[in-house]
Amino acid sequence: MQFVAIKAHSFANQQSMMKNQVLCFGEVLWDTFGTEKVPGGAPMNVALHLVKQGIDATLVSRVGDDEEGKKLLTFLKSN
Repeated sequence: MQFVAIKAHSFANQQSMMKNQVLCFGEVLWDTFGTEKVPGGAPMNVALHLVKQGIDATLVSRVGDDEEGKKLLTFLKSN
């Protein structure tokens, strides 16, 4: 298992004098819908949506040290 802490910054929020900061912790997983797999987990979804709203969010979770875990890390780093 690999420990993951990803800090996401909103460009709009960096310009503000007052910053809202949120720590989200919990599962990051694959939601499976038939043959389709999409990254999921409530804490991850909350962190991603907060960043879209201009709020700094940090996600703390763990992922497996396998191909599926590496794909989740790639997704998180690109979003």
